[in-house]
Amino acid sequence: MVKFVRVENLLGNLKIEPEPTTLINRKTGAIWSLALKQKQLTINVPNFNFQIHSFTPTKFKPIDPEMRIEIEFDLDYQNQNLLMHLYAKDTKRATFEAV
Repeated sequence: MVKFVRVENLLGNLKIEPEPTTLINRKTGAIWSLALKQKQLTINVPNFNFQIHSFTPTKFKPIDPEMRIEIEFDLDYQNQNLLMHLYAKDTKRATFEAV
């Protein structure tokens, strides 16, 4: 059973500002980063970045309502790494792992 990661725990897993957390999609090799700046979570994608906010302890959405994705965080308990799952239209699209 997967234990939920509370927002406080998620933020505790991030590196100290201004160091971003690097995330990699092992299937595609895509690299994104997650940064905490002034208590705002921002995802940096090549040539683009966007802020996210929580709507449950583990699920986040972009602040921009035009971006129709959901982001869920949990832990890979085997490797103790933070995982970020992207969903579009309730379908899991990609998983990124903190490196």
